[in-house]
Amino acid sequence: MSSKNDIHIIFLYEFKRETKVTETARNINAALGENLVTPTTVQRWFIQSRRDMKVWRTKTVEYQLQLVKSFEADWKDKKARSMNTP
Repeated sequence: MSSKNDIHIIFLYEFKRETKVTETARNINAALGENLVTPTTVQRWFIQSRRDMKVWRTKTVEYQLQLVKSFEADWKDKKARSMNTP
């Protein structure tokens, strides 16, 4: 019996290779068992994965901008304190 993790690993590999939906379903079924997934299921996974990648990229960019702002504020604060030092 194949675990969800096995299916996920193959799916992720095929997704990153940009394999077509039908070929991905065929590859998963060949590796883990006939009729385990359908092309429709794989298509839903692909769509969700693309959405997740966009969200992840957006959150990463937002986080990086927050870091830059934090570093800039810290640098300005340290610079101001050093100028006020007698």
